[in-house]
Order: sequence, then structure tokens, then C-alpha cells
Amino acid sequence: MTGLREKKKSNNRRKIVKSAKSLVRSMGSTEFTMKELAAKAGLSTFTVHQYFRTKSSIIFNVLMDVLDDIKTGPLPVNPSADEVIDYFMEFGDSPVDLYLENEEFYRAILGHFMSDHEQAQRLEYQEKARSYWKFAVSSLKKFNVFSPDLNEMDIIRAVQISFTGVMEMWVHYELSSSQLRSQIRSVLALNLIACTTEECREKLYNIVRESRY
Repeated sequence: MTGLREKKKSNNRRKIVKSAKSLVRSMGSTEFTMKELAAKAGLSTFTVHQYFRTKSSIIFNVLMDVLDDIKTGPLPVNPSADEVIDYFMEFGDSPVDLYLENEEFYRAILGHFMSDHEQAQRLEYQEKARSYWKFAVSSLKKFNVFSPDLNEMDIIRAVQISFTGVMEMWVHYELSSSQLRSQIRSVLALNLIACTTEECREKLYNIVRESRY
């Protein structure tokens, strides 16, 4: 019986999150009511509140769900310095590819989270983002492209903060969607210029020059 109850709870949570995604996609915003969400999920409003205390906690679960859709390809075998840099840039391009598939949906989800979140949610989001950039930086580190005097976590933090800053500008319409990719690539390249070896820098300078608008 316990197994069946847990399965039902898990199914209901998934149903609620899936319904919230559907509503945001159709509305282009997060301005749905819990009553509308309950109707979409085929559950009572009381049941929805049993699983999620606030709408913000539902939106947070949607956000964490969609972040799992961000993917990057494999690192080339025995890559050149240029290929290593191109691979790192994929970690900036991949989220942009995803977000630009449905700009209204992702702007709404990210905007809601940025303006209305709990501290615990913020920390969980930051940890997930840090894991993503840690994997990206670690992929480069094994090919000795970083100055040996630099701390890996310092690089990860700098990259994460820069990426988040550009995303916030896009969410708040301070950057257009046509500018988003170029600015992500530019800030990533600028971060790497400050900490990579001379061999990599010309490639990075070129990325910055190509990213100007």
C-alpha cells in the first residue's frame, strides 16, 4: 500500500508540473491561477496545494525540469586548443538554443523565478548551475589550457556569474534574442582570456570580436 501511495503522489506531482508547463506555453506567461492549474491537471485545488505550497514552488520545479533538457556534445578525441575552446563555447550555446526555441515560455519561467523565489530554491538553482559550469571548466582543465596559478572554483564562479548576468538582461528585455547568443559567447570568451594560456587567446579574441553588436 505504501508503494502505491508513493507512486500516486509522484504521478500527481508530475501531472501538476506538466500542466504548469502547458499553461505557460499556451499563455506565454506565468499568470495562471491555482484553480486554472488544478483544472488543467484534473485535480482539486486542495490537492494541488497539498503538493505545492505556492505557485512559485511549482514554477521552480518547472525550471529545474527544463534545465535537464540542456545538452552538449562529446569532447573531440585529442582536441587542438581551438577545438577545446569551441567545446567550452557549446556550454553557452546549448542553453541559448533551448531558450530561443520558445522565447516566451523561457522568459516567463526565468523571469518569474528571478523576481519571486525562496532562498532555498535560489541555492538549489545555483548549485545545479554550478555543477553544469564545473563540468565545462573541468573538461578544459585536463588539457592544461588554464594558468596553473588559478583556482578552478574561481573560474567556475566567474563564468557562472557572467552567464547569469547576461540571461537576466535578456529576461528583462535589455538584450534582444538576436543579441543573446553573441553576448553569452563574448562574456565566456572574456572570462577565459583572463585565465587561459597564450595558445588559446587568439581564438578567444576572435570570438569577442565576432560577438560585437
